Amino acid sequence: MKFIELLFERIKKNYQGLGIIAIAFIAVICLVLNSYGPTLGVESFGNESYVRSVYELDKETTIKAIVPVEEDSEALSLLFATYARSNSGQVSIKIRGTVTNTLYVERIVNVSDIVDNAYLTSKFSEKLREADKQVEIELSSNSENGKAVGVYYTTNSYFDNSSFTINDEVMDGYDLSVRTLAIDSSYQNFANTLIAFTIISFGVLMAYALLLEPRKEVLFAISAFVLGLIFMIIIVPMSPPDEQTHYELALQISNKMMGVKDNLIDSIYLKYGSMYGHYNISAGYGRLMREFLQPLKLTGQMIKPAGDLEGRYLIPYLPISLGISIGRMVGMNMITMFYFARFFNLLFYVLCVYLSVKTIPAYKSLIGILMIMPMMLQTSIAITYDAFVIGLSYLSFAYFLKWFFAGDVIEIKEIIMVFLICAGLAPAKVVYCFLAFAFIFVPTKAFGSRKRKIITNVILCIPAIIALYGIMAAPLSFMFKKLFASSNTLSLTLQETKDLIIANVNQYDLNGVGIREGVTFNTILTNPGAVLEIFIRTVRYRIKTWFYGSLGRSLSGDTLIIPLKMVHIMVGIVIAQLLVKQDLSVPWWIRTLSVIMCIVIGLYILIGFFLSWTGVDELLFNSNNAAIFGGQVVEGIQGRYFSPILPYFFILFQHKKFGLSEKSEKYIYCAYLILLFSIIIYILSYTFVN
Repeated sequence: MKFIELLFERIKKNYQGLGIIAIAFIAVICLVLNSYGPTLGVESFGNESYVRSVYELDKETTIKAIVPVEEDSEALSLLFATYARSNSGQVSIKIRGTVTNTLYVERIVNVSDIVDNAYLTSKFSEKLREADKQVEIELSSNSENGKAVGVYYTTNSYFDNSSFTINDEVMDGYDLSVRTLAIDSSYQNFANTLIAFTIISFGVLMAYALLLEPRKEVLFAISAFVLGLIFMIIIVPMSPPDEQTHYELALQISNKMMGVKDNLIDSIYLKYGSMYGHYNISAGYGRLMREFLQPLKLTGQMIKPAGDLEGRYLIPYLPISLGISIGRMVGMNMITMFYFARFFNLLFYVLCVYLSVKTIPAYKSLIGILMIMPMMLQTSIAITYDAFVIGLSYLSFAYFLKWFFAGDVIEIKEIIMVFLICAGLAPAKVVYCFLAFAFIFVPTKAFGSRKRKIITNVILCIPAIIALYGIMAAPLSFMFKKLFASSNTLSLTLQETKDLIIANVNQYDLNGVGIREGVTFNTILTNPGAVLEIFIRTVRYRIKTWFYGSLGRSLSGDTLIIPLKMVHIMVGIVIAQLLVKQDLSVPWWIRTLSVIMCIVIGLYILIGFFLSWTGVDELLFNSNNAAIFGGQVVEGIQGRYFSPILPYFFILFQHKKFGLSEKSEKYIYCAYLILLFSIIIYILSYTFVN
């Protein structure tokens, strides 16, 4: 009774804000669902078993194709490329029946709205006529050359009774890259159920934040859990980066937990049907619907999962492996066990969210919102160690600020806690071991004495020093002791490697892996100017992509691209949260430390991917990057690698003298939930036609 009275009292007190949020949420629901694409679950044509190429669709180009369609087809998807550049103009798409000449699709699409390497789906305006067994697709554009998108086509014939022409020139043996799709009621019901659950969950979360005004650590922990459950479903198995690799490693750790001596497992646990690495495809939803509660049926065929545990740091895999072990012991099938393992990873991340928001003395809502950004939600439910890394990184930042503003001497239990964080983080991903060195800058008064500060920081930095030594031992030996002979590839200069390749050019395929000689640390030492130029060029052209990616613009394997306008709103919400007045203000030298931290970690990432991903053949012979960026860039760096240092970046822009009141935080939180609802609906719409 008292709870109901309190609830009504809070409603009366906050009725204006509650009404505004409710109206905004309902408006967004209506707008988003009105633009929600068709729920298309059955793909008639268009698997990935062919080689593709791209033709630029500018104002001088008209592309026509005739492709077969099945009688239940209700939409057609075309694959476009943006060439990683800003394009302008419009594309015209017309689709008509070859027999009845019925115009099923006629639309104009702004080139700026087309997403790179993603299917653009057009729903037929009416039911496909029985006589139309084929449709003619006509594509044209008013874009200038160099500002137009490209259209994918197959470099081998894929369809029967098809044709493909470019500017009336028949392209024999080629086909337009097309997918035709049909509506499936089971997928429609799945989507409707998930959308209804999302609307109810978000409504409850907003009411909880506005009316009950809970402690922030409780609010964001519950939010991370609920949102994580939704992301667990909408991000299909194996689509996050390297999830299959980490899953099979976790299976081997599960074998150790369960005492399996030969490290073999039934092949049913490695059945990857309806899963497509790094792509969020609707077939994954279909498998979830079909098999989630089905009984386990072992094949009796025992095989060893891929990967080797020797020399690997296994602690980050413990939550995942524990979930897998429990799932195997109770007889879960592969897909159920997979989601159960994801669930255990989510629980660990939710614990990190709770502890981080509770520990940090200020900026609680800022760190809370950052920890439920789309990228963090994806990593929290993926079977990878990224949830472990990001969770501990944010917890490390929370303790750093707590110690920095500490009014009392730090307790031993907190020192032990931070040591465990550093010991867990440094071996997991060495690049983030630098976060341990931040505690050196905590004022001496927080430790009680200079001696205690020195001892504590030495202890905290031991894991980082060991991890760095393991990575830097060979380069340091090369630099200072010159242990490597000139014939060793580790000591080859860039020019020597080039001479070696050219001298043996007949033995290599310039487009294959045979030529690939890895860039070495000596390349940096002997060509510092050239390497620095590559680094500057990489940062210049990629920093915006990394920043947006760290928040979650690029999900799955960097293939599920969130619309840029949503990302801009996301950044605006974070900025609004930064404008909320805080009782504590970060001094200039801590901001300087944050800048140094971001630069050091960013530079380490650049060097690491320069050495591990950039082959000398790419550096010397690859002209693709020269055409796009004006020269070679470092490849392989993703925005998610910068997610752990986002708090250090955003803390730079906090200002104590002006800003919003603390009461505005709950409205900022609700605004973010409304945005996240739009993102979830977009992901569903994307996946159901992908």
